[in-house]
Amino acid sequence: MRNRRGHRGLSGLAAVTAAAGVMALAAVVPVWTSHLGAGYARAAAAGACSGNFAKPAELNIAYQIIPNADPVVRHEKWLENDPKLKGVKINWHEFAAGADVNRAIAGNGLDVGLAGTTPVAVALSTGLNYQVVWMYDLEGSNEALVVRKSAGINSVKDLAGKTVAVTFVSTTHYSLLSALKLAGIIDKVKLLDMEPPDALAAWKRGDLYAAYMWEPTLSEEVADGGKIILTSAEMAKQGYVTGDLAVLRPAFGKQYPCVVAEWVKQESRAIDLYQRDPQKAAADVAAEFGITPKQALSQMRELTIIDGKGQLGPKWLGTPGKSGEMAGTLYKTAQYLIQQQVVKAIPSQQAFKDAIKPEYLQTALGR
Repeated sequence: MRNRRGHRGLSGLAAVTAAAGVMALAAVVPVWTSHLGAGYARAAAAGACSGNFAKPAELNIAYQIIPNADPVVRHEKWLENDPKLKGVKINWHEFAAGADVNRAIAGNGLDVGLAGTTPVAVALSTGLNYQVVWMYDLEGSNEALVVRKSAGINSVKDLAGKTVAVTFVSTTHYSLLSALKLAGIIDKVKLLDMEPPDALAAWKRGDLYAAYMWEPTLSEEVADGGKIILTSAEMAKQGYVTGDLAVLRPAFGKQYPCVVAEWVKQESRAIDLYQRDPQKAAADVAAEFGITPKQALSQMRELTIIDGKGQLGPKWLGTPGKSGEMAGTLYKTAQYLIQQQVVKAIPSQQAFKDAIKPEYLQTALGR
């Protein structure tokens, strides 16, 4: 979900995102494409995995500290122990922000990984034509605007003239900007660009009075004198949907479509485990994050986690040739970001539809 450090007000958003490397993506891949080309289309169709099961020497995966089902795959070592992936070295890389994932994929340092809907919308608007192949989760009460109880802030409107910490080019950033606009104070609030570990440290020092963060940072801020005045679940009800998606480097998918489908299969398996045995899944997440199983389960339940079959429905990824609503969500996000000068221009809505590739998920489910 998320980006990097800085200390600037709302008026400097474009400069901050450029400094953070968002606009640098355009220099890496400067041209939008409505279609990713016949080769990539064949690769997606080859999600059928017919023929040679080509395997790379390594599979580089980005993850973030988010309590969805992805940590189950890591903890259980399902990829490492998958006989179909024998001989493939599985490398898990932790990232604090989706914009960092964007840069790593642009530099060919990653093959697949997690990025929030906001950094995905930014990437597709700045020329990084990667593919969306999976949905980890939709944000709910796991992301929220927390304020100090002693600050006398009881609503979003009370933030006028105040400073709020948020991770720029993140799902929380999009939700916060939307909330400030709805409250009519978007030009009256100063934003600090901070990643969760930095925001938590500043909060514990008493340097912050408001922050829009996600779990597990959110719970720690609440425990340290904070209270929640707005959640991303509430913003979703007002039409501002956010979530975490799996993004794929197209060249990797073209060369190793069966490996991508196998990775998706294990992610789908993790969600199936969570739905069948939430306590077991929570225990895995707890072990990965160093929290208690009770805390893990509570945080997981704050997310909306949709199984693979559901993701192929019209409300989400859709099916090949029948794009789901997630493409529209990304396009809407990009439209809003251009209004806030986070991006300079956006491609057509068709480009966002073309970026959604459910073929790998279809193959993983044997459909």
